[in-house]
Amino acid sequence: MSRVVGRGRFEHWAAAEVGLTSEQVDALHLVAAFEVLLSRCEEARRRGAKDPLVTVSPKKAGGNSRVCTRRMLEQLGYTARQRRAIHRLLAGSSSGWP
Repeated sequence: MSRVVGRGRFEHWAAAEVGLTSEQVDALHLVAAFEVLLSRCEEARRRGAKDPLVTVSPKKAGGNSRVCTRRMLEQLGYTARQRRAIHRLLAGSSSGWP
């Protein structure tokens, strides 16, 4: 997927879903975070995972997967609180946070 195509679609979704402006999406590095989580899911699918989304789940993913995802998001400059919010926004939450 090209960055331009994916970026436009994701930005529109994020803005509509949580009421953010394009500038806020950029400031929060949401496109980069989406690309990290998408790449993790794609790799899990390539390796034969039955449910690739579990790979980015903060609760259901295996230990190595959580560590890998955390490190990738840390490279974007997210704090621990911000990483949790990104996980909840993009992968859902078992606690029911929308």
